[in-house]
Amino acid sequence: MSAPTSPASTASGRATWASRCTSWRSPTTPGSTKWGSELSGWAMGRWTYEGIDLNHNFADLNTALWDAEDNDLVPHEFPNHYIPIPEYYTFANATVAPETRAVIDWMQRYPFVLSANLHGGELVVTYPFDMTRTYWKAQELTPTADDGVFRWLATVYATSNLAMASEERRLCHYDDFMRSGNIINGANWHTVPGSMNDFSYLHTNCFEITVELSCDKFPHASELPAEWENNRESLLLYMEQVHRGIKGVVRDAETEQGIANAIISVDGINHDIRTGRTMAGYRIRPYRDEDSEAVREVFATGMNEYAPALCLHVLRQPWVLLLLGCVFCLLLASSRSLLLPVLALTLLLALGRQLLGCAWSAYIERCLADDLRDIRAAYMDIPGACFWVAEADERVVGTVGVRPAGDGSGSEELALKRMAVRKDYRGRGIAAALGRTALAFARQQRGCRAVVLNTVMLQHEARALYERLGFRRDRRYLLPTVYGRLANCTVTTYRYELP
Repeated sequence: MSAPTSPASTASGRATWASRCTSWRSPTTPGSTKWGSELSGWAMGRWTYEGIDLNHNFADLNTALWDAEDNDLVPHEFPNHYIPIPEYYTFANATVAPETRAVIDWMQRYPFVLSANLHGGELVVTYPFDMTRTYWKAQELTPTADDGVFRWLATVYATSNLAMASEERRLCHYDDFMRSGNIINGANWHTVPGSMNDFSYLHTNCFEITVELSCDKFPHASELPAEWENNRESLLLYMEQVHRGIKGVVRDAETEQGIANAIISVDGINHDIRTGRTMAGYRIRPYRDEDSEAVREVFATGMNEYAPALCLHVLRQPWVLLLLGCVFCLLLASSRSLLLPVLALTLLLALGRQLLGCAWSAYIERCLADDLRDIRAAYMDIPGACFWVAEADERVVGTVGVRPAGDGSGSEELALKRMAVRKDYRGRGIAAALGRTALAFARQQRGCRAVVLNTVMLQHEARALYERLGFRRDRRYLLPTVYGRLANCTVTTYRYELP
């Protein structure tokens, strides 16, 4: 459910750790908790070695928003969302902890939509705003424009938390939060200028709450299993709330590519959101001659990734297992020692891997010497054919082409070929966008009735993508080469019928 990540390091050189889940984050600093446990004072754990309180260290965007609202500048002259960070906050001499800067950078790089801070010392769930609108008040109900959503999120956690929902629970201190369902508006409890919750809401798309999950600020290690049981179901139910509300993809009507930073407004809610950068961050354009080497590199690198899977597939073939077993038994019977057969099998496996690698490399070279040798002649100069590249970060990260199937003479079918995406750019929808671009091109070709493609059995992710795009399996056949027959390498033909 989660994986540890390290956005940056502290000033003392220690890593700032965070736990990354699906649309949920919980940044923590291991050393700060340790320091707080060793000193008196229940709140010391959130202070850094530089004397900065991380609970109040984010930029105050509330004041800027409220001043603009008081002057009727929102939303026409001042945004009600994605409020920019004040310039003073970015100065090198600003009192901002490295941990805080690292988390802000992390939030700006990933389009989180749901988050929770886990605190200790009380049993209550708080929701924004955390800062009072009247600056001199220590407590004041200060709701956001999405108050109903925040109250729901807080209630989901509080009602499923075993400790909070228990009828036998005691007061932690002097506040009786049970009367309000164990939830409270943060500012109505005590004001927290510069909180992470308020910053997330005003600077990103993320809705964030704070969970005070134990009366004991620093529970003993023996109590941690019970704390986990108290919060396990709450955490799971809370993460499931990411699926509530409106969600989807905003696309360009002509290119069908995702549009980043598109503003989405809801009537009656004075807080907009924006589409994430992962919806775009790239563009698909026709091939240019200067792309030749980059296209060949993307294709060759992607195909080489299948070499280990090919070796494993061949190793599982019955005739290979039978051959290895016979060799092992013969050598064991003749030598009466395990050393010789083990060494022989190791040598055979290494030799087989080398031969398969050479065969696969030869196949890639044949592809590079075929249509990828001169892409302009093979695609761009042929009627009814085209080749596209996906460009991101000023380099080619994906490719796809279509050309008439067969010999191309009077063909009513187009063949989709050479779809590939760099490994570090996968998961952004680039491959799907390339596929949709090719299909849109095919629909514009007069007389074209279908798009076909061939893929080998090793390309599981590619096959799943094709099926999501609407392709259907047409037929399967054995690769008509010696290596294809020995390796039992099957090819699947997919077909997309055009209306």
